[in-house]
Amino acid sequence: MLSPRGGQYDGLVDDADGARGLTRGGRLLELRKRSAALTAQFLRDNGPVVLTDVAAATGLSRPTVMDRVGELVELGAADVAGKRVATSKESGRPAMRYRFRGEIGYVAAVEIGKRSTHLLVSDLAGTVVAARRWVDERIDPDAPASGEVVDARLEEVWSAIAALVPRPERSAGLLGVGVCLQGLLGADGVVTRSTDFPGLIGVDVAGRTREKLGVPARVDHDLAAAGVAEHRLGAAQGLASFVLATAWPTVAASLMIDGVPYGGAENRAGVMYRMDLSSLLPNPYAGDDAGLLRDLTDHRAGAPLSTGLRAVDDLIAVQLAAAGATLDPQAVLLLGPAVEADPGVIDRLAERLPAFVSADFPIELRRAVLGPIAPVVGTLLRTLDEASSRFFEDRMSPIPRLTRAAKVTDAWLEGIRPEESQRA
Repeated sequence: MLSPRGGQYDGLVDDADGARGLTRGGRLLELRKRSAALTAQFLRDNGPVVLTDVAAATGLSRPTVMDRVGELVELGAADVAGKRVATSKESGRPAMRYRFRGEIGYVAAVEIGKRSTHLLVSDLAGTVVAARRWVDERIDPDAPASGEVVDARLEEVWSAIAALVPRPERSAGLLGVGVCLQGLLGADGVVTRSTDFPGLIGVDVAGRTREKLGVPARVDHDLAAAGVAEHRLGAAQGLASFVLATAWPTVAASLMIDGVPYGGAENRAGVMYRMDLSSLLPNPYAGDDAGLLRDLTDHRAGAPLSTGLRAVDDLIAVQLAAAGATLDPQAVLLLGPAVEADPGVIDRLAERLPAFVSADFPIELRRAVLGPIAPVVGTLLRTLDEASSRFFEDRMSPIPRLTRAAKVTDAWLEGIRPEESQRA
């Protein structure tokens, strides 16, 4: 296990928990796998570095680090990145610097939205090497997309992935694909409900992707993926539990526990709009989403708060109160078109929550910060986790999931540049 010093790269210690139930040979193999994972993680997150830096940060001995780095080099997952320049106070040869070879393999993540498609391709170090966005202006925003449109969108994405994944020397190529979309997913990943894409109901999107591209594939609910992104890189960093919810009359939410989405018995947890509140709190904007956005925008510009918006605020607040009182999260993060149109809705909801939940049960509201690309970023992170575990599973313990933001996420947080967009 990791040593109790508390640092991110604490070394391995000799303890009963790690040894219990193992023979001496099995225990040594387990420690070897853990030290390999720790070394690979440090190289991935900090390289290029010298071996003494790895040893100092992880608590592993220098000979152990040298052996583990040598194994990574042999595997093709690390290489020499040059020599460190020696200072005047140092003697002997300059130390070799090593780096993690993220290009040993690649993953792709896709979000299928109502009118747009986002695609990210990254290497195993989490470095984004390609980003694309397609906008289909032929889609009627007020009508569901046909099955033919969805099929064409998937075919377009599959072709783009095949063309965008680099194939340099000593690379395993594409290792996994993640897809996220709107709607409900069964425990087997098959779409069970989708307002925007009724043609996807009953479709195994991950299975079709695996068959087309010949690699492991996963499918995520878009809000669950967005919750993963916010937990690792956004407004929920450091939170053990939180709710990520749409501020909309029909509230959908992802319930996050220790950074993992909780799906419930049938993968329907967080679908707050399944509560029928119409007889108690009617929605004055039912069937008129454009009117709601227009009034929110007008209020942000200075118009008085209308009776209709007050009713919507109450409708949202009671659903957030139900989610908060049930899960007891550290915070509720809000996102969606209403927040974009009028960020002040968060303050109004905070004022209304006490009317629906007792004063000794406060619920903190925050604004989600990653914006529209949060679902595809979260899907990329989860796909990276799985691909790394599969790629190294026989040689080391699972490498801890990618959580660093400084080096990897600049490209993600900038969004996908307009010049890289394609329009149908």
